[in-house]
Amino acid sequence: MTMAARVGLVVVSHSRALAEAVARLAMAVGQGPLPIAFAGGVGDAHDALGTDATDILDAMLRVDSAAGVLVLADLGGALLAAETALELAEGQLAGPARLVAAPLVEGAVAAAVQIGLGADLDTVAREALGALAPKQAQLAGCDAAAPPSPAAPSAAVQQVTDGAEPPGIRERFRIDIDHGLHLRPAAALVATIGRFGATAWLRRADAPGAWGDARSLNAIATLGIDRGDVIEMTADGADAPALLAAVRALVARGFGEAGRTPAADAAGGPAATPPGDLPAASAGTGAILTGMPAAPGLAVGTLAVLAAASVLVDAGDPPVRSAPLAEAEVEAALEPVRAALGRVGARLREQSRAARARARGDAAGIAEAQAAVLADPALETGVRALLRDRVCDAVTAFRLVAARLAAGYRALADAYQRARAADVEDAAGQVLALLARAPEPAPGTLAALPAGAILVVDKLTTSQALALDPARVAGVASARGSRDAHAAIIVRGLGLPMVTGLALPAGGSRLDGVAAVLDGDAGTLEPAPGPARLAAARARLAEAARAAAALRERPRQPGVLADGSPLPVQASVASAADARAAAAGGAQGIGLLRTELALLDAEQVPDEDAQVARLAPILAAFPETGADDRPPRLRLFDIGGDKPLRALALPVEANPFLGLRGVRLLADPAFHALRDTQLRALLRAGAGRRIGIMIPMVATAAEIDAIRAALAGAHADLARAGVAHAWPLQLGIMVETPAAALAAPQLAARCDYFSLGTNDLTQYVMAAERGNAAVTGLADGLHPAVLRAVALTCDAARAAGIPVGVCGELGADPLAIPLLIGLGVGELSVHPAAVPVVKARLAGLYPAACRALAERALGCTDAAAVRALVLAMDGRTD
Repeated sequence: MTMAARVGLVVVSHSRALAEAVARLAMAVGQGPLPIAFAGGVGDAHDALGTDATDILDAMLRVDSAAGVLVLADLGGALLAAETALELAEGQLAGPARLVAAPLVEGAVAAAVQIGLGADLDTVAREALGALAPKQAQLAGCDAAAPPSPAAPSAAVQQVTDGAEPPGIRERFRIDIDHGLHLRPAAALVATIGRFGATAWLRRADAPGAWGDARSLNAIATLGIDRGDVIEMTADGADAPALLAAVRALVARGFGEAGRTPAADAAGGPAATPPGDLPAASAGTGAILTGMPAAPGLAVGTLAVLAAASVLVDAGDPPVRSAPLAEAEVEAALEPVRAALGRVGARLREQSRAARARARGDAAGIAEAQAAVLADPALETGVRALLRDRVCDAVTAFRLVAARLAAGYRALADAYQRARAADVEDAAGQVLALLARAPEPAPGTLAALPAGAILVVDKLTTSQALALDPARVAGVASARGSRDAHAAIIVRGLGLPMVTGLALPAGGSRLDGVAAVLDGDAGTLEPAPGPARLAAARARLAEAARAAAALRERPRQPGVLADGSPLPVQASVASAADARAAAAGGAQGIGLLRTELALLDAEQVPDEDAQVARLAPILAAFPETGADDRPPRLRLFDIGGDKPLRALALPVEANPFLGLRGVRLLADPAFHALRDTQLRALLRAGAGRRIGIMIPMVATAAEIDAIRAALAGAHADLARAGVAHAWPLQLGIMVETPAAALAAPQLAARCDYFSLGTNDLTQYVMAAERGNAAVTGLADGLHPAVLRAVALTCDAARAAGIPVGVCGELGADPLAIPLLIGLGVGELSVHPAAVPVVKARLAGLYPAACRALAERALGCTDAAAVRALVLAMDGRTD
């Protein structure tokens, strides 16, 4: 998650090994990565005792930010060197720098916890200075040379004025872990509380009166909470319920500590390990890892670590030949490359056909895009030129050309286009594997995995995702990637959970073979869970399976809420296979028909007749049987942004997502013929039935008026020619720009319905491009800012008396669904495979509870707090 600038921490010691060890300890407790550096030692190898001011300055510059830098040093000489470094740093740092007289180890740990919470320099310094108080309190009276005396209370322990009780919601928790709230669990508690916009205090339940600041590691440590103690916590603010729910979950899983007593044991005795349980990890495998949800669902399985995909490197031009290679020799050398390109391209096209047959339109389009990368004549031309003019073989030439093509993508201004470098590397890697006669990398490796494996990978490639077998793979955990990367889209289409952005151990090898629970809703990976946690996870999986089986038995059952209120569940489709799968799965119509798929892999734009022929079988999957049927909604070509086309000469733009995209492109006179041809094709395809047409990327009322006028012209042309067509029809818009949400009352007066495109709405509201892994954490549809845009849209639709639905990814997100209902969404359009799962989710939701939940969610500070709120509503503390 992209965050504001954090305070940097520099640890200085006469011993470089000691400085490094303290820095590592602080990083581990602070739940890094954090801006922590160390300096120490003198000499060329820094192996002699001493300190160097320039070395300290270098460390300060490495962690410099506008938030400031805190320096901790051990002994007198180190203090002098640090003071000199601060003088040298004047004018070189972005923010203030401070050297404080805090204990080195305890101060570094306390400072790191606050840095992880995003605290300012004053708070970080104050915590470091107070870090000795817990040790003084614990060892008070242990000095035999002096009479016992109580330690002075820590400055971090806040006494409530005049003995008054702090305001807010109160709850008690029993601490059932070895050694109580020692360093690691206390740090985990502070980090959990720090995610929420609420104040919190805690105290021992048997020592009323002294309340500690729950955001202070020192305050918690000073309270001396041991195993078996009960703590009392009070939280106040909009996020207070979510904060307490998150703490409840943390306590229930024993703070991730080995040696905990599961909460289920309270009824009597240690819990027995179930027969045939998954293999346990060695002690210390690690606490729960938190990342970003990329695909919903839960998985229980054994972790299987996949090797990271190799990155293509430009090694520079080979030597120049004394004379160009003869054309016949070039052709002979080129033949293996040409054959490998053909084989991999054929395999990708076969994967695309198989995906379409299973109604996985997104996966099919991605495989086709990779095949198109390999079909680019520039690859063969580049290899041919190198073979002719440079001393190299075909494999070296291809690797170099592919590396430069990937580098070219990375140099582009648009983040989505930069991300396509990964597709080039992935496709080229498959070709190189064939050229090297190596086993095919992803499919071969994945096929050897044990059934029920949870993949652990640095970054899942597209080819790996396309090769996943849901019968063998239970889920995916990755360190890098985004929920809108091609690989994540494919994983969601398979119905597998996925979490990305995880701080995995180096190489991940320590996790291989370890039992784990992966939660794609909460965004967590829990290695080596206890028996109680496993039992709870398996119970959730069993209940979900029962619900899905029940729905499959009666697929025509409409979507209804727990009180019997109808809430239609439709399908988002792109092909006839999608539509047939949606109908078989019980979808109540087509909520979004992505018409632009006809253009994505076309060499030229299909004419009017070709477009009608393609649309007819899609609409035929949902024949109109009565006035209550919901008209299918056909979206106009949504071209531009992340959808470059071979068939159209689109203008080159520095930022295509903010440029000529969707209705803006169709409004451009250069593309009026494209628009008018499609409008006539849509009307003809809908002959004899009602249809809805949906306008993408609307920002102004004038854009709606222009499309309505063009539709009237197409209707007049067809009527004059005596061609059967749909008329009248419903006209609606995709609400996916902040402008549309803010102007929703004016736009609603011109529309028959709204449909929220939450994928784009999220990226535009949060100013976080959805294909850019660097801002994955910001591009979160559960952020309160996005939810407020949804609320504005729903309020305007309600006032105008028009329906509002969701056709973006949020519509199938189990945590988002109750919030959307509570905000006023009245229909959902989801991937065909998600229809029965979404219906099952609806059946357990009461409208009044959803409204109350949504109101509280709007008051949260971030998406993590919203997730915790929904999980608490569900009674899920995992």
